[in-house]
Amino acid sequence: MSNTTSRRNPVSRGRAGAIASSTLVLLLGSTTDAGAAVEVVAGPTRIPDGEAMSAGDLTVSNEHLAFALAVQSPVPYGVPRGALVDLAPVLDG
Repeated sequence: MSNTTSRRNPVSRGRAGAIASSTLVLLLGSTTDAGAAVEVVAGPTRIPDGEAMSAGDLTVSNEHLAFALAVQSPVPYGVPRGALVDLAPVLDG
């Protein structure tokens, strides 16, 4: 088995990856029941003035809300990677 992280899934290893994956499963599971469409995008966030700017960061959004997880970006306030760093309402979504 290789010790390198897969390029197709940059959050596949470590505590931050586990936190991010668990968060996504919980969010996607709860929104699927409501019938809302959810989009998960890897890479720099599109949230204005967002902190999650690395290629491995994740932005999760639907028609009402968007949030970003700093999977690879350093978190500005010193908590572990994988933390929610950006949150915004979706306007005209």
